[in-house]
Amino acid sequence: MAKDLEQSFRRQIGIRIRDMRRASGLSQAQAAARTTMSVDGWSRLERGVATNPAMSAFVEIADAFAVRLQDLLPGGIGPNASAPAQELFNLLCAVDESTQKALLDAVRGLLRRPT
Repeated sequence: MAKDLEQSFRRQIGIRIRDMRRASGLSQAQAAARTTMSVDGWSRLERGVATNPAMSAFVEIADAFAVRLQDLLPGGIGPNASAPAQELFNLLCAVDESTQKALLDAVRGLLRRPT
């Protein structure tokens, strides 16, 4: 179940990134050129098949489109997000990629536990 949720979340983020790119009238190559990402990497993000992309990739994308990082998230994490969700997001943004991966593994483990 957690795996399905993760895949759905990646697809939703990819759709938001694709929609922002299209709204800006850019090709994938033009959008990727605004970041340090390859065109293939950009395409994988848009399709929701990129596994464990670095937070820095999302920061670059947000900068490229002059949006807040949370605007890349499905439904946005901004004002409508619960306080715990906003705090969790902010904490994740403040740590390095290896720590993010460790935290992701821990959360996946928690979600697999019976309640």
